Amino acid sequence: EFETDKANSLINTVNVIKRIESIGDDDEAKEMAYAWQLWTESQVAKEIERLDREAGLGVEEWVFVDACLVAAAGSGMAAVTMKRYGGEASRIVRA
Repeated sequence: EFETDKANSLINTVNVIKRIESIGDDDEAKEMAYAWQLWTESQVAKEIERLDREAGLGVEEWVFVDACLVAAAGSGMAAVTMKRYGGEASRIVRA
C-alpha cells in the first residue's frame, strides 16, 4: 500500500524526509530520521527537566510522564520492528 501511495493511515518517516529534503539515498534519509529522533528525545528531556525544576513533579506526575514515554517508545518500537519496517533493509549503515 505505501509503495503505491495509497496508504491512508501509515506514514514512513524515512520516505517523508527523502521527499521533503530531496534526498535520493535511503541510507542518508535513515540517518536524518535517526538524527531527528535524537533531537526530539533531547527536546522532551529538556521539557521534563524544566517542568520538574519550575513546578516540582510529584510521584503521580512522574508516573504519568513515565507512562507517556513508555507509550511513545512502544509506538516507535512497533513501527521499526514490524515486518514491514524492520529487518536488515531498515538498518542504518555507518560509514
